Amino acid sequence: MAPATPTPSSPTAPQLARHPPVPPAQAPPGERSLVRASGDVDLATATELDGALQAAATEDQPARHLVVDLGAVTFLDCAGLRPLVAARRRLTDRFWLVNPPPQVRRLLSLTGLTDTFSYLDDVPAITLLPQHRSAGDPGTEASTA
Repeated sequence: MAPATPTPSSPTAPQLARHPPVPPAQAPPGERSLVRASGDVDLATATELDGALQAAATEDQPARHLVVDLGAVTFLDCAGLRPLVAARRRLTDRFWLVNPPPQVRRLLSLTGLTDTFSYLDDVPAITLLPQHRSAGDPGTEASTA
């Protein structure tokens, strides 16, 4: 496991990789999806996140850009990380994370996955995406807007 590289602004926060090949904002509206995860994403809720990610960008839609907003995630364990890694493998350069909180960045750093993902900072731009799904809150079903 490689040590975390601190950013200049925070000595304990891992530096997030920035390698956006084709920003989702440049994709046609029908090829963009947003999934918002919230609450605890763990063994009990990982299948819900996995289902939302698969429904948002299936193998039948390989060109679809998928943006996952993790800003409301309060806890993420390795079981919750599995659907993110699977979606990243499936969609390669069309999978994006936005707003990963410190606890998520820490898990990505500890598992050596920080550089595996592409990250977005522009929250207002992605909230305008035509479709989104939510996953993570108990009792909240994934829905398309």
